[in-house]
Amino acid sequence: MRLVFVFIFFSTVAFGQNKINESENSLVLNKNSLNGNNISLSVGSALLANGLGLKYERLIPRKKVYYTLTGGAHFFRIDFFGTEDHSIVYISNGLTTGLNKPNHFEASLGLGWDMGEFESAPGSGYNAIVPVLNIGYRFQRPNKSLVFRSGIGFPEFLYVSLGHSF
Repeated sequence: MRLVFVFIFFSTVAFGQNKINESENSLVLNKNSLNGNNISLSVGSALLANGLGLKYERLIPRKKVYYTLTGGAHFFRIDFFGTEDHSIVYISNGLTTGLNKPNHFEASLGLGWDMGEFESAPGSGYNAIVPVLNIGYRFQRPNKSLVFRSGIGFPEFLYVSLGHSF
């Protein structure tokens, strides 16, 4: 009898933790899932460097923050003592704060693969692993799909971004 009681007690403790409070996860549109998705297009500049990027972000809700897993591609050109073209494919991990509010702080850190080339010397391509980071502001109303982001980072520089959450 004790064995049955212990089994039922531990079963309710283990399986009872699967329920999520829906009011806590306001950036996730699909209430039947723990995760949310976001795709966004960003434009960035830093005087002599200009770029364009596309990124996919997966939101993983926790009690007070969202953990993010991001993958993207960013293309930018630097015109400083010659012209350099860069293509960076990256993956990063971060967090977003501010549950149930339209204003959020976000930060992420990761690694990217930089494929660069100097225009003055065709065939001068190189590959390098570079750090990827950003700190910024995110505006997304609870349970809405429009996402506006702005901030500073690499490879985005000073950026603004529009996205869609699904």
